[in-house]
Amino acid sequence: MGLPHFRDVDGYAEIVIDKALSRSILKKCEFIHSAVYSEEYSASECLEIAQDEFIQLERTQQMTGFEKANEITVRSLERIQTVATTGNRITGLSTGFRDIDFRTLGMQRQDLIIVAARPSMGKTALLINIGLHTALRENAKVAVFSLEMGDISIGDRIICTEAEVDSMAYKSA
Repeated sequence: MGLPHFRDVDGYAEIVIDKALSRSILKKCEFIHSAVYSEEYSASECLEIAQDEFIQLERTQQMTGFEKANEITVRSLERIQTVATTGNRITGLSTGFRDIDFRTLGMQRQDLIIVAARPSMGKTALLINIGLHTALRENAKVAVFSLEMGDISIGDRIICTEAEVDSMAYKSA
């Protein structure tokens, strides 16, 4: 067999991906096996654990994959041509904030955007404003995850923002 040749890289990549999937399946099975024998869980709970583990693995498989550089560059060139011909720099979804859109070209489908800062710096307020703009004006689906606020608090913020009510006055009422 010898050393792999560059022309065989796709074939070798497929082998590596397949072997990684096999190892992941074995790890999931070992985890499920120990859950069943631990007697800590009922049979129906073990079934639920098994389903969750394999659903998670399937989602991971759907997200991974290789793309050829020429395919990526073709899409990049198409985006550059669109910006050049239309004059519209925003190629993704508008945030509703001109400066953010100018620097990011809008929120791009493939990007994961994480906002982090010290407490009480306005992260949630910013993201609720972006989320509302995106959902209401761009007709896009929005998911909000907060490690600092519960769902009712986020709902209160959304209502106050849309009703243009001071959230501190709302809380103290």
